Formats: sequence, C-alpha cells, structure tokens
Amino acid sequence: MAWRVPLSKIAPEGVKTPGMVRLDKPPEDSPFFKKGDEIWDIGSVIPEFAEKSPFTPDWKVWNATSGRLVAKGSWSAIRGIERMYGIDNLPRQCRVRMDLFKVPEDGSPPKFSGTADASLSLICRSGQVAKASISNDNASIHFEAEPTLDFNSSLADIRILVSASLSDSPTVEVETATTLRDRASVWIARDFDGKSGVDIRISLNVELADGTSQHEAIQIQEGNTILAYPLNSPFSQYFSHHGKVAIENKGWLVWESFSADSLHSLLSFDENQEGADPFAATEKPRVDFSAFKEVQPPTALVQFMGVSVFDLSDVFKRLGIDVSKDDFAGYDLRTGRIFFHSANELEHDKFEQLFSIHHCGAPSILALTTRGDGQMRLLSRSGQKALLKSTNAKSKRTRQLEIEPTLGETDSFVHLRVLYEEKSGEKVLKSLNTSATLEVGKFLSLMDKNSPNGSMEFKVEKLDDH
Repeated sequence: MAWRVPLSKIAPEGVKTPGMVRLDKPPEDSPFFKKGDEIWDIGSVIPEFAEKSPFTPDWKVWNATSGRLVAKGSWSAIRGIERMYGIDNLPRQCRVRMDLFKVPEDGSPPKFSGTADASLSLICRSGQVAKASISNDNASIHFEAEPTLDFNSSLADIRILVSASLSDSPTVEVETATTLRDRASVWIARDFDGKSGVDIRISLNVELADGTSQHEAIQIQEGNTILAYPLNSPFSQYFSHHGKVAIENKGWLVWESFSADSLHSLLSFDENQEGADPFAATEKPRVDFSAFKEVQPPTALVQFMGVSVFDLSDVFKRLGIDVSKDDFAGYDLRTGRIFFHSANELEHDKFEQLFSIHHCGAPSILALTTRGDGQMRLLSRSGQKALLKSTNAKSKRTRQLEIEPTLGETDSFVHLRVLYEEKSGEKVLKSLNTSATLEVGKFLSLMDKNSPNGSMEFKVEKLDDH
C-alpha cells in the first residue's frame, strides 16, 4: 500500500534523519515505483518500532518522487503503520464547488453532462465559513459555504448561501443546507419562468493540505494495478457504521464501528482495579494486537471482511456472549469494524448491547418542485427552512419561495410549510401561505386551478444517499 503523507510525519529531519538510507533501486518491482524514482529505506528511522509491534512489514520506504510512503506486509502491519504515523489523522479540508447551467428550453431535468455555463469553487476548513465572488460579462456569482465533516471525513453537512446570475437571466438567491458525500454532487435549485432559467449544482471533494484528493491519498496494489483504497474496494458497500445481513440460511452477520483503542481496552480491562484512583494521571495504553490471532473467516463471510481478521471468540466469551463452534467473531483492522456471525438472536442482542453506538444518521434530504407558470426547485433537509428568490432587473418581477418540509414517520408523506410570493414592482401578483401534507413523489395543487393567475402544484421527493 502507499500513502500520501508529508515526510515530516515519518522523519522529523527529512532525508537527513538518522536511519534514512538512499536505495539504488526499489525493494521489489511494483507499479508504485518508476524508473528514476528517488527511494529511501525508512525501516531503521524509528528502530524501536519492531519492538513495540509484533507485526512488522516486509519493508517500508519513502518514495520522494511521488511523495508517498510505500510498504508491504500483512494487514496488521499495514494498519500498524497507519496508526504509528497518524496517517488517519492528517488534516482534511473541503473543496466546495458551485456550477450554473442554463435550463433546457423545454424545462426538462438537467443532464449535467456538459461544461457548466459558470463555476466557482473554494477551499474551506471544516466548521468554518468561506466566501468567494466573481463577476464578468457572462456570469455573476457570490458563494458562501460552511461545511462540517463527519468523524471519518467521508460526509459533510453544508450550509449554502448563493446569489448568482447568467447573462440575460434573473438573479437567483438560494439559502439552504444539505448533506453530501465526498466526490458527490447534488442539484440544489432551479428557477425557470417558462422561457429561460438557471440550474444550480453543488459538489464536494475532501482534500489533504497539499491538494491531494482524499480519494487518492491511500492506494493499494492489486496484481499490477493501483486502486484507490477503500472507495474502490470490494468491501466499500459494507463500510456503513453498522449493519446486518442474512448469510446463506445460516443465521446473520452483524457489524459495528469499533475503534482499535476501544478494542484494546477490552483486553486491558482488569477487574482487580476496583478501588483504584479514577483521577490518577495515567498514560493512555498503546494499542497492542499481540494478544489476537489472525485467522481466515469462513468462506461465506470473506466478501464482507476480507481474508485476514483477528479472532475475538475468547474475548466475546469473556464478555458473556456464547460463541458456538458454528459462530464467528472477528475484527477487521482495515475498516475498523467488529463482526459477529450467529444464528442465535439472543447472542445478537448481547452483541448490540455491548457494541452498538446507535448512530442517528444525517437528516433526510428533500427536493421540492413546483409547476405552474414555470418551474422552481429547492433542496432542503427535513425539518429545516430553505429559501429561493428570483429577481428580474429588467421587468422588475420577483418571486420568492420559502419552504420547511418534514418527512413523516413512514417516509411516504411529507408535512410541508410553504410561503410563496410573486410581485411586479410593489404589486403582488400571487401569494400563498399554507401548510399541507403531500404524498412523496406526487404533485398536489395547493392553489385553486381556477384562480386568476393560475394554479400552483407542489411535489416533494426524498433523495437517495448522495
């Protein structure tokens, strides 16, 4: 495997650090090495490493040309390297991008396959507000974003404030929030008067401090091919925090996120510590995997956790979980997941009581669409307000849509609060202020079709994970 990591994380004094040895050639043939690469052996940079960990890699080197730490070894050794150098904790930041597209003349949904008519992206740290603006003959954009990354930097809650226009089109203002996965995008808004309009798309890319995409930061060699890890891994579909699947009519496999530090605490727990001073200053114990035995899981489970995991059968038994000869308990260092396979539901309940963290998940994302006198679209998180305003400087026509949709308990209905106002100058042409319950995915007229200025129909859809 190879990691994009600053040399300072490995060797404080760079290539002059004692123990760094320049190699004449790579330790072996690999697509991670190319002719002319500058390779340094770092196996002796921290000599006590071999004493601290029972799992040492076959070799580990620094490729100065690619700026990557490259190592070969067992999964335990690989994960040990990641933890030793703090690779999992390298600073991450967000690149948030906004794209503007002209609405197709027939009002059909955007394909987003071509080049955007205007774009603006900006870098911002998690939990902080970033602002950027551009203006030229073709477009004007003011973009404000506040992304907050989750614990593993794969998902971000993003608050968005936009004011944008293309040439000869109204100015569109949007204020909303959404949840977006790394390297994903979402269509957040549309303003279309029946003749012309603007679609707005937001994208997220999580990057390291040097601009490397998080997706490309860790790579794995499979055969003679380099793949991003773990997003292209066959196990990626099982990287959710927790889950449960049936296994070939032989019970169920359940799993939960569980840190290596938490796993170590199971081994170091000592019942004889009763009465010890809970406020005493003690050094946090280093995670030591020497007490575990690496095993191959049953064939039916390999697709979920790979071919090498730690056997936790004895640990589970000590915790009061009955592990029969047909059951399996293991821990996968690559994904930080603890697994239990059994046909006994009572033992499953014990597992969940011990290890379940009860993740609440992100709020549902809802997309509202209007039709009647053009179209509008606005994205919102369930239970939160969102605003879309359109201003035509030439005709002095404005329209404003404010929504607050809340997903029902069955995901089949949405409770919608809506405020709409359309004006020509100071004259109100149309207004609507109401609350209604809509069936998900179906239009409902919230204003009489026989009203002087035409009807207004609304539809709310629940977006899939994006």
